[in-house]
Amino acid sequence: MMKQFLALTFLVSSSAVFASYTPLVEVSTSNDKTIHVVIVNDSGVDLICKYSVSWFVNMLSFRKEFGRVNLMPSGVAELAYQNDQFSRLSRINAKAICE
Repeated sequence: MMKQFLALTFLVSSSAVFASYTPLVEVSTSNDKTIHVVIVNDSGVDLICKYSVSWFVNMLSFRKEFGRVNLMPSGVAELAYQNDQFSRLSRINAKAICE
């Protein structure tokens, strides 16, 4: 019985992974140290996406932001995270996964 439950759990979780979509995510920074993240839906269908953006400020402070966006076909989500203009930003990482 336990083996059947584990097999069924694996099947459901693996099918959920195949149903997900990874959109195009672009990251840039401007002169005023604002981090700009663009998430592009090039799938042709409506998507609900979870995103996370993380970075280090001045090598000592870690920041992380996350949320959800709804994207129409050919839609674009633009996110911006302001920092102090004298900050040193490093290890900027942005990810998105959609259903």
